[in-house]
Amino acid sequence: MASMLANEFIAVQSVLTRRRFVSACVSGTLAATTVSADGVRPAVRSVVIDAHAHFGYLGIYGQRTVPIDEILGAADEAGIQKLCISSVEATDFDMYGGNRATYELTKRYPDRIIGFATLPSSHFGQKGLDEIRRAVEQYGMRGVGELETGVYDPLDIPGWIAIIEQAARFRVPVLAHASPAACVGAAKRVPEASILMAHLGSGLGRGIDDWIQGIELAKSCSNVYVETCTSITAYGQIEMAVHELGPERVIFGTDTPLLDPDVQKAKITSADIPESAKELILGENMRRLLGLAPVKQ
Repeated sequence: MASMLANEFIAVQSVLTRRRFVSACVSGTLAATTVSADGVRPAVRSVVIDAHAHFGYLGIYGQRTVPIDEILGAADEAGIQKLCISSVEATDFDMYGGNRATYELTKRYPDRIIGFATLPSSHFGQKGLDEIRRAVEQYGMRGVGELETGVYDPLDIPGWIAIIEQAARFRVPVLAHASPAACVGAAKRVPEASILMAHLGSGLGRGIDDWIQGIELAKSCSNVYVETCTSITAYGQIEMAVHELGPERVIFGTDTPLLDPDVQKAKITSADIPESAKELILGENMRRLLGLAPVKQ
């Protein structure tokens, strides 16, 4: 099925631009204009927002721990102005300390870092719901996730559904490392939630073409968005996502510092899609989901 879908997509495309993963592909801040009531067209800056970033102890993944200044420096080089960050500790073992550390970063870098609260398991019950409430109401977090799910605790089980419902009550998006089927199942159970399917649905690593199933299943559920960072960058990923879902449901993310932000951004800037679609993907879609005001020059 996945191979057939890929062939059908390629057939409707005229020519796909081959990926050019070099730093020259990486553009800086995008610019757009709007018309005011008096006919004046003030410049509006479209901020590039990374919807999927981490910090903290990376030894759990067999990697060195990258200092936050180095993470921000790499974002600067890639032309990324804001990062939606969650703590590795909160994701994997300590939701209280990890989310507190995320809060401290948002205070230290208020113009760069957007805090996402998370928790390592769906089984905390009321304690997990209380932590999400504290993170949003007291810490000012603007999202939930990355939620790390798996085969034995998929996103559509009751424990995760309760967390997603809590996020929906606070009107903050949920970034979920989950299978496409579980993402769609959860989104249908909580239609008022905005669910970002991390890694185009390929995060569980069951097959190199999982991203195709992710895009295909997301078509059935308008509150599912696909987030673009992937370890395997297949030909035509971004083009297919835009063609099948529309650019409004594609969200830029990098998984920095686990993945290279330059490469992940180049997937968008070098894609054979309109410039207006790139602007939506790189920041405008996420700005809208986060409820951030446009930035005027």
